[in-house]
Amino acid sequence: MRVYICGVKERWSTERLVEEFSSRGHETEAVELDQTSLEINQGRFLYQGRELQIPDLVLVKRIGRGPMPGMNKRLNFLWWWEQHGAKVFSPTSALSIAFDRIQTNIMVSLLGIPTPETLITENVSRAIGFLREHGRVILRSPNTNEGRRGQEFKLADLDSFNFVLMELIKQNNLPFVIQEYLEEAVTAHHLVLLDGKFVGAYQQREIQQTWQEDIVLSDQIEIVQPRKEEIEAAEKIAQKMELFYADIEILVDRRGRYFFTDLDTYSGYEPVERVAGKPLTVMIADHLLAKVES
Repeated sequence: MRVYICGVKERWSTERLVEEFSSRGHETEAVELDQTSLEINQGRFLYQGRELQIPDLVLVKRIGRGPMPGMNKRLNFLWWWEQHGAKVFSPTSALSIAFDRIQTNIMVSLLGIPTPETLITENVSRAIGFLREHGRVILRSPNTNEGRRGQEFKLADLDSFNFVLMELIKQNNLPFVIQEYLEEAVTAHHLVLLDGKFVGAYQQREIQQTWQEDIVLSDQIEIVQPRKEEIEAAEKIAQKMELFYADIEILVDRRGRYFFTDLDTYSGYEPVERVAGKPLTVMIADHLLAKVES
C-alpha cells in the first residue's frame, strides 16, 4: 500500500511511524500538509513542488507546524484524499470536531463528563461579568490544537482583560472562549487512547507552570496510572468522536474530582513509547492495517 504519515518531518515519532510501516513492505512517506498545494481542476496534489499519488492509507499525526490558523484548509486536503478513496485516520469528520474547542466542549458536556464552567460569547460585558463572578479565568483559543492553550486573568487584571477582548474583536477572532480557573487543581493526567481504548497515561511534573501549555518533553513528564473513572471518561470521549488517536487531558483537584480540559490528536507519542516503553508505533500500525484489511 501507499501510506502517508501527516506530521512534521524529522520529528522522532514521525520517523518511527515511517520506519514501522516501511518495515512491513508499504511505500511510506512523511508529508507536511502546510507545504502542500491542490490544483483542483487538474486533480493534482503537490507536495514541495512534486505531484503525490493518491494514497491508500493516511495517518494524521499532525496537520502542520506551529499555530494552526489554516487548520480547516488543511483538513480539506485530507477530505480531498478521502473523496478519492483514501482511508484517513482519524477521519476528517472526527478531526473537524476535535480541532474546534466549542464543539468538543459541547460534546463532552452532553456525555455528562465534568468540565470547568465555560462561557462562549461575543459580548464583552458578559465576558467581564464572567470574570467578576469567578475572580480568575482562562481565555482559551477556539482551536484545541493551538500552541498556546490559554491566558490567565485575575479580577485585578480587568483592564488588561478588556484590552485583550477588544483586540480579539479587531482581529475578528470570535467568539470568546472563557473558562473558570480551577483553583484546587493539583495534577493534569494525559490519557493516550488508540482506537478508542486506553493505552497509557503521563503527567507533567510542574502543573502550575505547564498545564496551560502545549509542551510535552520527555524529561518533564512521568508515567501515571489514572483512576478507572478517568479512563472510562476518556474512552467515552474518544469513541463518541470516532478518534483513532487521542491525547485527552483530565485535570484532578485536591478533592479527587476530575474535569476534562483538553484533547490533542497528535501528542503523547514519546511519553508512551520512549518513557513508558510501550510499542505505540507498532500498535498503531497493527490497528490501522487491520482496519484497512477489514
